[in-house]
Amino acid sequence: MRSSELTPLIQSLGQHLQARNWQMACVESCTGGALMACLTDYAGASNWFYGGFVSYDNAAKIALGVSPQLLQQHGAVSAQIAQEMTRAAFSRTALPLIVAITGIAGPTGGSLTKPVGTVFIDVLCNHVQHIHHTKHYVFADQPTSQSTKQSTSIPTREAIRWQAQVHAVQLSLQVLRKLS
Repeated sequence: MRSSELTPLIQSLGQHLQARNWQMACVESCTGGALMACLTDYAGASNWFYGGFVSYDNAAKIALGVSPQLLQQHGAVSAQIAQEMTRAAFSRTALPLIVAITGIAGPTGGSLTKPVGTVFIDVLCNHVQHIHHTKHYVFADQPTSQSTKQSTSIPTREAIRWQAQVHAVQLSLQVLRKLS
């Protein structure tokens, strides 16, 4: 899947945001701004996309407003930090929809409890109240056609980052559709 293949999802996301006269922002860690680049590939994105923050390093997360104590307690790749990233971006932008991505894109950095491919995506919707929609993914290669067993190979860094972007757009759309 390439950014052109995400166009229908991004178009739908933009339509939902424009119908509410809303803008959205992103906070990205493991994707390093790739989601924002993908969103702005869509002509007319300036009508509904505000911009965002790349907080790749923990120091950047702290500068954004993420709690150093939460980082120490849960680690940068956790549901708590994904939620803290959206809250920090909301405090700076007051936008009604914010999506955050944090994860381990690899090929190094994984552990037994947080393997390469672990990604947390949080969508904060501030329609009436703060509602967090947090998803935890562990992206892995699909089983081969010869076997029903899960492949033990680790997906590429590019594949993990791409899947995180796709799921972030899909989760944002799910949240907006629930409001309709």
